[in-house]
Amino acid sequence: MTTPEGARAELVASLTGAGSLRTDAWTRAFAAVPREVFLPRFFRQGGNSRWEAIDAAHPDWLTLVYQDRTWVTQLNNDPAAWTSARLSGPVPGYPTSSSTQPSLMAYMLEALDVSDGHRVMELGTGTGYNAALLSQRLGEDHIVSAEYDPIVAEDARRALDRLGYRPALHIGDGAAGAPDAAPFDRIIATYGPTTIAPAWITQTRPGGKILANLYRDLGGGALILLTVNDNGTASGHFLPEYGGFMATRQHTSPQTTILLNHASKTTGGQTRPTALQAAVLDHDDFGMLAALALPGIAPVTLFTDEGDEFWLLADDSSAARLALDGTVTETGPRRLWAAIETLHTHWQELGRPARERIGLTVGSTGEHTYWLDEPTTALPALSTR
Repeated sequence: MTTPEGARAELVASLTGAGSLRTDAWTRAFAAVPREVFLPRFFRQGGNSRWEAIDAAHPDWLTLVYQDRTWVTQLNNDPAAWTSARLSGPVPGYPTSSSTQPSLMAYMLEALDVSDGHRVMELGTGTGYNAALLSQRLGEDHIVSAEYDPIVAEDARRALDRLGYRPALHIGDGAAGAPDAAPFDRIIATYGPTTIAPAWITQTRPGGKILANLYRDLGGGALILLTVNDNGTASGHFLPEYGGFMATRQHTSPQTTILLNHASKTTGGQTRPTALQAAVLDHDDFGMLAALALPGIAPVTLFTDEGDEFWLLADDSSAARLALDGTVTETGPRRLWAAIETLHTHWQELGRPARERIGLTVGSTGEHTYWLDEPTTALPALSTR
């Protein structure tokens, strides 16, 4: 029979074997903190994109908890959704809070490169599991964690209290940081901001580090690790691994159902052959570059009897449809697929650089400037944001 201790040991062995956990200090932290305390209940996605309620009464609950998977813990910003799914069966919805895949958590915590005595600000408390790991590693007095949703924050507080961890928990927009608790040696975001907030730079000591996923509707999984400079800027490279999180709740994604309905009825536009297929956006390196360059563009795949049909959609009613015959049709004020083609050509001319060769400098007023290898080699294809 699987025990929590045995399941946790198996997870730690797996993370260590895969290289996600590399140092003894973080290995001990993952071995000490029980994930099941932070996942007493969660959702599992099933058929028709509906979500099943899972808790300790489910025969596979403990096994699922210790799988290397992200588990959704809230749908639709609605704390009652889980109870509804438990009583009435799987429900539709969109994820609004989760417990991150442990291998990604381990990878990011290792990349954060903390040392004893460091003060860390975590942005996005979620279930509290990551805050517990940080508290175990550095001591609760060195950890501040911020959560936008007060109900999520209270659930996390109870779970942390149960294990005796009491880091400082703040409720509010993560973009503001925690000025009263600053300065920090490290800041880590476990949700997806679209930009690096200037407040994070001012609240981090020079030489300190900021780690975040820059969210894009196109995906890309861009994990940026910045070092704060003496002049109030921050600069660094993207990490080589993919890491994606839910978007900040201040972000509004394109309404793809409405936009697709409109685009499918729009006549005219330009139809032409294209040598690129939709799979180019799945490339580890080019996919990140494209996502960074084209914020506010959402992908949609339609499954038809003839095969899959791929669309790019934007709120300004620009659309691109890749047909099965190797053509693309573009409508609206922008040529979305042409932008992808141009960027892909530029990427090839640069020698198809890997994602970790791409860098970012964030100015003191928040401007974002992307570069290749060194800050002196700007990437004009990625406009400053």
